[in-house]
Amino acid sequence: MWHAQHTLETTTAPEFIWRCWMNVQGWPDWDDGLEWATLQGSLGAGSLGAMKYRGGKRVAFCVIEFTEGSSFTCLGRSMGTDVRFVHRMEPCSLGTKLTHRVEAQGPMAWLLGLILGRRIRESLPIAARKLAHLAEKP
Repeated sequence: MWHAQHTLETTTAPEFIWRCWMNVQGWPDWDDGLEWATLQGSLGAGSLGAMKYRGGKRVAFCVIEFTEGSSFTCLGRSMGTDVRFVHRMEPCSLGTKLTHRVEAQGPMAWLLGLILGRRIRESLPIAARKLAHLAEKP
């Protein structure tokens, strides 16, 4: 298994971050690695969607965990590997603690980590900061 994670504490209210997370088509506004993202219907357990990485391929995903107002996890497959995209937030003394985590599991997880690991690790803090900043805007 391979994973990368970043946690950010921000003054941004949780409901504003949640609003940005629920706007799947807007994910590229805060995640520079994405060219586009789509979803069939609204975000919730069992929802199906797809995203395309800049310079990469399209990845279909399914929302496998969903807790209204606090977290969701998408599961996709890449290079024969299950890839989980975990989005979680909770209250903290500053306001909101948000966590983005990418997990790869399967026989080729080590290769995915070798090829994309550095880019993913570097992009998670940038995406979290952009999300918090974007969420503060009306």
